[in-house]
Amino acid sequence: MSTLASIGEFGVIQLLTEGCQQPAEIRGPGDDCAIVAAQSVLAGKSLLFTADALVENIHFRRSYFSPEDLGWKLLAVSVSDVAAMGGLPYAYLTTVQLPPGLEREWVTGFTRGLRAADAHFGTHLLGGDTVSGKEISLSLMLIGYLDSLPICRSGALAGDDLWVTGQLGLARLGLLACEGNRQLSNPELQLAAIERFKRPEPRLAMARALRGIANSMIDLSDGLFQDLNHLLTASGLSCAIDAQSLPLPQVTLGDGVTVQELVSGGEDFELLFTAPSAKRAQVEQLAVQDGMIALTRIGEITAGLGENPTSEERVQLLLKGGGFVGSAAWLKDGGAGRGGFDHFS
Repeated sequence: MSTLASIGEFGVIQLLTEGCQQPAEIRGPGDDCAIVAAQSVLAGKSLLFTADALVENIHFRRSYFSPEDLGWKLLAVSVSDVAAMGGLPYAYLTTVQLPPGLEREWVTGFTRGLRAADAHFGTHLLGGDTVSGKEISLSLMLIGYLDSLPICRSGALAGDDLWVTGQLGLARLGLLACEGNRQLSNPELQLAAIERFKRPEPRLAMARALRGIANSMIDLSDGLFQDLNHLLTASGLSCAIDAQSLPLPQVTLGDGVTVQELVSGGEDFELLFTAPSAKRAQVEQLAVQDGMIALTRIGEITAGLGENPTSEERVQLLLKGGGFVGSAAWLKDGGAGRGGFDHFS
C-alpha cells in the first residue's frame, strides 16, 4: 500500500484533482492562479466568500470518519454558510495538510467524497495548496453569489416569529455514538444521527424559498443558543422561546441524553431565521410543500434589553400558555458550558 511520501506532492495533487470537471468559464488547477471569466455566472452578481476548516482530533477522528465523509463535509459546511445568506455556491479553493505516511487510498477516497459533493451542490474546484504535517487539516474557501438581496443576521425586528428547520441535536447524537459515549435504544434514529453528523445536508432549497419571507437568518453550526445569540446581537434584540416547541429527536430516558446536550451540541447545519408574523402562513405553506423539510416556530423576537446584555439575558424560555422556565443560563446548570461550541473555551 503506497503512502503519500512515495508519490510526492505532485502525485498528491493529481489525486486531489482527479475527476475535476470545469465549465468553459473556469481555468482551474494547473496554473499559479485559477481564472474565472468575467462573463461567468458571477457576472453582475454580489459575491459571497466563506471559509471553514476540519482539523483532525478537533472536528473528526479517522477511527470513525471515512475519507469520503470528510470530502463531503468539508464542502457542505461552507455551502451551509452560503445558504444562510440566501445565496448559491459556485467554486472553491482548498488547502490540505496531510501526513507523509498517509495511504494513497485515503486521498483517493477523500477526492471521491469531494467530487460527489461537487455534483450534488453544483460547485467547482479552482485550486489550492498541499502541505505535509503530523495530522490531517483540511480547509476550504468557497465563493458563492446572490441573485437577490442577502438575508443577514441583523435584519430581525421585534415581533418577528422565530423559526428553525429540521431537528435540533441530531448531529450531537451522531457524535456521541461515534465517540462511543452513547448508544441509542432506537437503531434507526442512531443511523440517522450518524449520517447527519458525518454528511450534513445544507438547507439550500429551503433558504432559497425563504427569500422575500425571512428577514434574518443564520445556520446552526455551534448550537442553537450560541448561534441564536449571534443573530440577536447583530439585530440588537432579545427573544422568548417556547421551551416545549423545540424540535428534538425522540430519545428515551434510558438513552441518557439531556435537552441541554441536544440544543447546544452544534453541527446540525439547520437554518434559524426570523420572519414577520404577518408572513406566518407563507412559512407554514413552505413546510407542507413536497420535498421541503420540517419548519417549527419556536418563539418570538422581543425588544432589546439596553446596553451590553449577556447572552443568557437575551434568551427567555417560556411554556405555552405562560410560565417562566428560565433564561439561557439553564444550559450552564445542565453542564453544557457556554451553551454551544466554542474553540477557545
